[in-house]
Amino acid sequence: MTTLRIVYDKCGRPLKYYLDGRRISAAKARRLGRRKPVFPAFCRSRYPFSSVSAGVHPEQVPALREALRKAGIPTEFTPDGDPIYSGPRHRARYLKFMGFIETK
Repeated sequence: MTTLRIVYDKCGRPLKYYLDGRRISAAKARRLGRRKPVFPAFCRSRYPFSSVSAGVHPEQVPALREALRKAGIPTEFTPDGDPIYSGPRHRARYLKFMGFIETK
């Protein structure tokens, strides 16, 4: 069985194609006729990232880290006290815990 792997850029566009571990052209990948890759897409995302606006004073980090751990939201912080979000769900849970309201 042959496996097709597609590597995407940060915008979700196909960047590289691999067939059984060897790089192939986009045209050859299209000729294979597969619409979806066999393996999940390896797309870069913007996570993890830190947030200055949701940060706390560095002296507050140990107490907040413990409170977040007890609430089931384990969070890492930068030396400046900024939270590091591991994904969109983690970000939403952290903001809700801290009492922030997200507007779009």
